[in-house]
Amino acid sequence: MSDENPYDDLPDPEPSNEAKSLRKAAEEGAKARAEADAIRRELAFVKAGIDTDSKIGQMLLKTYEGDLNVEAIKKEALEIGALKAEAKPEPVPFTADPEDVKFAEERRALATGASVPDAVEPDPYQTAHNHFEGGLKRGMSNEDAMAAAIGVIREAAMKNDSRVFRPQ
Repeated sequence: MSDENPYDDLPDPEPSNEAKSLRKAAEEGAKARAEADAIRRELAFVKAGIDTDSKIGQMLLKTYEGDLNVEAIKKEALEIGALKAEAKPEPVPFTADPEDVKFAEERRALATGASVPDAVEPDPYQTAHNHFEGGLKRGMSNEDAMAAAIGVIREAAMKNDSRVFRPQ
């Protein structure tokens, strides 16, 4: 008996429809997987702060071979200049309104039991009006500006400022 297969010279049968559909599904699955991997990769770069629309960002996206974690991508991007080091904003110095400082000092004096003579104090109604207008200029709502103005008059009354109790 010979080792030859008698069916070797016959043409291969046509693949069945089922085999064709399985092959097609496998190809589509491979494409979908590759597309999902590309999207995951780009998302990792975006999370790392890389502008993937810039030329250097696109170059890094195509050529990077390291881990796809944010820190590793940032490190590589900083090394090649695709990402600038984060600059810490300079703190803005606080500047207090001189009138607010004055009122805070007066509150402290009142809290310790000291009183401020009436002659030194400006007219509480004029001060309240100035607080109201100043508050509006600084962007306060009408209600908040009015509350600040009433607070000035109330503080003057608590100091027994006779100008607050004068008849209208």
